[in-house]
Amino acid sequence: MKKRYLIFTLAVLLVMGLLSGCTRTVTEDEEVVVEETHEPVAKIGVALWSSTDVLGSRCREVILDAAEALDVEVEFTDHGFSHQDEALAVRQLIDDGCQGIVLCNSSDEELEGIIKDCDASGTYLAQCFRSINRDAHPGVYALAEASPCYVGCVHENEIENGRNTAQMIINLGKRRIGVLGWMPGDTAWEFRMEGYSIAVEGANRINRDKPVILLDPVYAGITYEGGYRAVDELIKREPAVDALIVAGGGGEPLVGAMAAISDNGLDRRIAVVATDFVDDLDERMKSGTMVGASGGTHCDSLLAFMMVYNAVMETEGYTDLSGTANEIIFPYLYAISPQDYADFEKNFFDVSPYTGEEFIELSGLSVDGLMEEASGFKKKW
Repeated sequence: MKKRYLIFTLAVLLVMGLLSGCTRTVTEDEEVVVEETHEPVAKIGVALWSSTDVLGSRCREVILDAAEALDVEVEFTDHGFSHQDEALAVRQLIDDGCQGIVLCNSSDEELEGIIKDCDASGTYLAQCFRSINRDAHPGVYALAEASPCYVGCVHENEIENGRNTAQMIINLGKRRIGVLGWMPGDTAWEFRMEGYSIAVEGANRINRDKPVILLDPVYAGITYEGGYRAVDELIKREPAVDALIVAGGGGEPLVGAMAAISDNGLDRRIAVVATDFVDDLDERMKSGTMVGASGGTHCDSLLAFMMVYNAVMETEGYTDLSGTANEIIFPYLYAISPQDYADFEKNFFDVSPYTGEEFIELSGLSVDGLMEEASGFKKKW
């Protein structure tokens, strides 16, 4: 609950109170603070893998800025990409009175129970950073489409991202590429891996004499320690590895992976690209320890928040959701030079991407309007 403080200047007022056994009289023109409770217009829950790592903390910050502008109470909960904890997190947010929920889930399977829970409680749901793979899980997609509470999803073109990210490595002439994932079965991870494979297959069709080998992926979870361990083991098992793609996981696995490479004395030999920006990306590229990265997508979660907000507020175009499954595709930013990231940090991270008035204007957009806004994000960078 938010609280608003009202200050009154009193001309003549006698206030008697007990404080340490004493009474006192308020003098003329003395200011007295009177506390008035204030109910926000809505309460929205946000369930992320983490709201404290590199990417998650940025999502939290921009959502809180929007919530302040819109007078919305926000409750965050972290689930660590545990299937069981994702479902528990959603149920907890429902029990805590959230009228809508923004969720980054790991795979489609757990969505069936989550959507049913949201429908039963009348709680609106939107996915961020994820979509439902309608080919692999048509039943889940049909359930979402028929749901009166599933608002839609905001996600990136992960296959394209995977292809572009792998191409950065291939262009350097690297031939033995390791891949660090965060969790088997995660929808975004599977699409990115598909993109890596497409890039490698394309390169090998052009140059059959020196084929590129995409090594079996290793997994880090979403921690620094997991990234360090997995890459250290990869180096020992594949001593000829000359490149590494860090597929994601919020940024912490990348930092751990880089530390493992450095501790093995391979900073200059193993070329690294990643999905998820880290705060010192420009310095890492200047030093040559990283080739580049894709990222800059924290406003993905903001657009999902705006969809949920409009559904809760019963805004025109966000009602009668049965038979719909709104989808917004958010663009990646690719940093292939130190200046690319420096420009992003200066213009899109060090300052909020929106002012308070702009958040209010954004909240008034239709789904089509949010789609158009997403397509124009690269211009902001």
